[in-house]
Amino acid sequence: LDAYYYPHRKSYMIPRSGGGWVDVNQTGLTLALKERGLRDKTGEPLSPIDLYTHELHTQYSVDYAGPLAGYRYGLYQENGHNILVTDELKLPEAVRGDCPIIEGLFERCFGEQLPYVMGWLKHAYLNLLPDKKAYQPAQLLALCGPPGAGKNLFQDIVTQILGGRMAKPYRYLSGSTSFNSDLTGAEHLQISDDVAKQDYVTRRKFGSALKDICVNSTQSIHPKNKNAINLALRWRITASLNDRDEDLRVLPPYESQLWEKIILIHFHHGGDLLPATEERESFWEKIKGEIPALCHHLLHYQIPEAIRNPRYGVDHYHNRELLVALDALSPEVRLHDLIQETLFDNSNTPYWNGTAT
Repeated sequence: LDAYYYPHRKSYMIPRSGGGWVDVNQTGLTLALKERGLRDKTGEPLSPIDLYTHELHTQYSVDYAGPLAGYRYGLYQENGHNILVTDELKLPEAVRGDCPIIEGLFERCFGEQLPYVMGWLKHAYLNLLPDKKAYQPAQLLALCGPPGAGKNLFQDIVTQILGGRMAKPYRYLSGSTSFNSDLTGAEHLQISDDVAKQDYVTRRKFGSALKDICVNSTQSIHPKNKNAINLALRWRITASLNDRDEDLRVLPPYESQLWEKIILIHFHHGGDLLPATEERESFWEKIKGEIPALCHHLLHYQIPEAIRNPRYGVDHYHNRELLVALDALSPEVRLHDLIQETLFDNSNTPYWNGTAT
C-alpha cells in the first residue's frame, strides 16, 4: 500500500481511485489494509497492521500533503521536507488549430499592448510544462478598464491556460490575514471585485507582499492553527480593476523597484464581441474549446526582441494614461496641492516659514 503518515493532521494518506491520495483516519487505513489481505490478529504481540502503521509513523511521514501549484502527483523533497502532492496539475495540451474568438477579443481589448500580454501568457504556460525545471518569476498582470469590459473573462481564460485552478489572494496580500494555505493548490492567483482598502499603509503592505510573490518561488504557507511551512510554488498573479480613481488606489504606491514587477494594461471594452447574458454559457464553452489552440500559439509565439527580458521573459509595461492618473493620486501630489492651496493661492506672500507639521 503506497501510504504515508501526515503528522500535522494525525491522519494517513492512501491511494485514491483515479490517481492521487486521500486523507483517512486509523479506521480508514485499517480497512484499506484488510482489503489488501492483511489481518489484525496473529499470535505475536503486534499484529501485521500494527507493525505497518508503526512503519508509516517512523519511516513514511510527510510534512505536507495536499495540492501544490505547478506540481504533478507524487512524493517530493522540498526545502528539507517530504511533500506529498495529492491533486495533479492538469495543464491543457497544446494542439495546432485556430482560436478566432480569443484572437478577436485579445486584439480588441489590448490593441498595441498585446505583445506584453502574449509574452506574459507564453512564459506563464512554459513555466508549468513537465520539462521546466527552474522556476521563472513573473510580474503582476494588472488590467484596468471600464466595468463590463471583459476583464474577468480574460482572467478566466488565464485560469484555463494554467490548468483550471484559481485562488483569491487579496486578503493575505493586504495583511488582513496571515493564513494562506488556501492558495497552495492554485496556479492562478486572481484579484478581482475584491473589497479593497485604499489607505496608504495597506497599499504599501500589498506592494511588499506582491514583490515577494513575483520574485520568489519559495513561499511561507501558514494553515490556521498549524505551523507555517516553506514550499516552492509556481504562481502567476493577475488583477482586474475598474479605471476610476478610487479603484486605481488599490494598486501599490509607485516605487521604481516595485513597479518593475507590474505590467499595467489599459483594458479596452470588448464591445459586440462579448456575448449577451443568455448566451454566456455557450460562449464560454466555445472559449474553452479554443484553449488548446491558444496554448499551441503561445508555445510558438515570438516575443518582439525589443521587449524581451532575461529574468521575466517579457519587460514590464505601464500604460501612460493610467500611470499619470495613479501619480495624481499619490500622497506627495495631494500634499503638494494642499500646501499650494492653503499657503500660497490666497496670499500675496511669495514664501512661508514654519515647521513641517
